[in-house]
Amino acid sequence: MASLDYQVVVLGAGPAGARCAELLARGGLSVLLLDAGSGRRAKLCGGLLNTRAQSLLPDSPPAQLLAEEQPQMLHLFDLDNMPRDTAYAYNPHYLNIDRGGFDAWLKQRAQQAGAQLLNDTRVLELRQAAAGTEVVTAAAIYCAQHVIDASGSAALSRRLAGHSPPPMLHCLQAEVDFRCAWPVHHVFYAQPFAPFFAWAIPKTARRWLLGMAAVPPLRQPAYQLVQPLLEQLEYCEIICVGSVYGARLTALNSLADLWYGGGRLWAIGEAAGLVSPFSGEGISRALLSAQLVAEAILEGRSPRDAALVLRPALAGLGSACLRAGIAADPRLRQLALHGWAKWVGARIMRFAM
Repeated sequence: MASLDYQVVVLGAGPAGARCAELLARGGLSVLLLDAGSGRRAKLCGGLLNTRAQSLLPDSPPAQLLAEEQPQMLHLFDLDNMPRDTAYAYNPHYLNIDRGGFDAWLKQRAQQAGAQLLNDTRVLELRQAAAGTEVVTAAAIYCAQHVIDASGSAALSRRLAGHSPPPMLHCLQAEVDFRCAWPVHHVFYAQPFAPFFAWAIPKTARRWLLGMAAVPPLRQPAYQLVQPLLEQLEYCEIICVGSVYGARLTALNSLADLWYGGGRLWAIGEAAGLVSPFSGEGISRALLSAQLVAEAILEGRSPRDAALVLRPALAGLGSACLRAGIAADPRLRQLALHGWAKWVGARIMRFAM
C-alpha cells in the first residue's frame, strides 16, 4: 500500500472542507481533500445562505447556482396548537442557492488554489505516527502534519476515536412540483411528525424543497411522514413529488455535545457539531470554522488550541439550543407564539439563526 505525505489532509469536501482546503492551499501548504462521494449530487439542505455565510465567501456564487429570490413572508404552521397558522413579515436577506452546485463550486475553487481532490475515497482508520497522523484508505496511507475532520454528520474522527455520536435528527427531503399563488417560505411544527421543524422552500416558480426533521427512530414510511405536510399546503396544486431522500443532522442538546478533535486533529463544520439545533443552519458556521482553523494552521497553532480557535463560531449556539427546546414543546411554543409573551415569540421563532 502506497504511503504519501501532505502537510494537510482534509476529510470531507462539503462547504467546511472545501473552503478550508482552498485557504490552506492559497497559503502555500500541500493539501489533500478527500471526498467520500463524487461529482455534483443532491444534498439534504434548504440551500439558503444567510448574511454571515455570504460575508465569508470570497466571491458571490455563479449566477447559474442561484435560485429565485426568497419571498419576504414566513408562514408558520403549528399543527399542535390553535390557531394553527400564523404569517410573519420575513426578510433575512437569504441567498437562495442550488446546494449541490454550490458544493461543486467550492471544490473547484479548492482545486484551482492547488489542493488535490480525491473522490470516492473513504477513510478506514486514523493512526498516530511520529511524523503526524496517518489517514488510512483502501488505496493508500496518507501521512499529514495536520488532519482536519470536515466529514459532516458522519463525524469521522469522533467515531474512529471511539466517542459516542452527537445527538441526531433524521431528515427527509423531496423536490415537489407546486403551482402556488402564494410563494412564501413555510415552516411546520407537528409533534407526531416533525418534533422540531419541517419546511417548504420555493426554489423556482414551481420547484420547491419539502423536508422534515424528526427524532429517530422513524417508524413510518417516508411518504406517510411527508403526507401531513402536503395536506397543509392545500392551497397549492401539487403536480408531483420527486424521490424522497434522507440524511442525519446533528442537533446539539447543549454546547457539551461539541467535538474539537480530541487534541490530535481539527474538527470543523458539522463534524464539530456546529449546526443550529433550532433551524438546522450550518453553512455559515462551516465557512467560519474553516476560516478560523485555516488561519490557525498557517500561524503554526496546534489542535490543542481548537476550543479557543473555534470560539467565534460558537456565537448563538447556546441560545439556539434553548430555542430548539422551546420549539419542540407544544405548550412552550404556544406560549411563545400566541400567549402573553408574543413579543418574545417574535424573537424566539426568528428563523435566521
